[in-house]
Amino acid sequence: MTTATNVEHAYASNQQIESKGYRLLRACGSGASSEVYEAEHVATGQRVALKLCHSAASGSSARVRFFSEAAILAELESPHIPRLLDEHCQLGFFVMELLEGDTLEVAADEPLAPARVAAIMAELALALEAVHERGIVHCDIKPENVLLARAADGSVQVKLVDFGIARCQAHESTTQGDWFGTPLYMCPEQAAGKGGQLDVTTDTWAYAMLAYRLVSGRHYYPIEALQRTLLRVAYDPVIAPSAIGCRVSPAFDAWFLRSCSRDPSQRFRSVREQSRALEEALSTSKQVRIEACDFRPSWICDGPDLRTARRNAPFGMIATLGLVSALAMSVYASWP
Repeated sequence: MTTATNVEHAYASNQQIESKGYRLLRACGSGASSEVYEAEHVATGQRVALKLCHSAASGSSARVRFFSEAAILAELESPHIPRLLDEHCQLGFFVMELLEGDTLEVAADEPLAPARVAAIMAELALALEAVHERGIVHCDIKPENVLLARAADGSVQVKLVDFGIARCQAHESTTQGDWFGTPLYMCPEQAAGKGGQLDVTTDTWAYAMLAYRLVSGRHYYPIEALQRTLLRVAYDPVIAPSAIGCRVSPAFDAWFLRSCSRDPSQRFRSVREQSRALEEALSTSKQVRIEACDFRPSWICDGPDLRTARRNAPFGMIATLGLVSALAMSVYASWP
């Protein structure tokens, strides 16, 4: 394996990283504000994952998020969350256990068997339980952030990764107009920029959107321009999967509609309850089949409903949407 000899745009130099006992081996992924490398602990030979803050993020809110992620990982103890092994945030990097495997983005291109979906989502629920018990909201549950990690014995374990935009409810506050997350998995409060209203139900909404992706092999919302997607999520009604061509049981429809209620108080209040209800709903489902459907029922096209949503949207949101294109990289970014 070739040793990395130059780290462009990194806050810490190779020499500084090596002075702390680590040697970079290869780049594994890159995001808006950081990069992840496979590295070696020089003294022990242990292979680890080293997350490095970009120099461009130094002194910015991105660097604050970077510090926050390390602090959050230090608090969490779960076999379904990567372990923090070392941190040198003053130099702009921290070290985690190295995970091998594919993300759910790879597995989710085709519908999965209900039993497999239930098993994956049950393990993910264990990770989220550990997160929520600490008063933390992940805020970015999506296929790219769920890893099917392979162990040395060949077993596979679900791991929840990327806490770069996670929020600690007790210590952090966000304000009207704050956007963060991935639009296709945002709850309406996120899409409307109501950062101060995010809580456990932010994650339970995204958990349901992820379950839909796994059973159907596609996103619930169509992939469109960023502004249009945000408006859809923030204001359009949520309809049952079976009404848009996804052959699932009435029990799954009911579970999905409760999970994605536009009223947060009507959603599941714990991911444990939500996971158990999903397992029951999927136990009554056969292999999902998708009918030919381009996700264009009359209420969701360029007709009166979308125009009404635009008319009724708060002025501040419409005005701020003019700036969203400039934020597209940070909103869509799958930060490593």
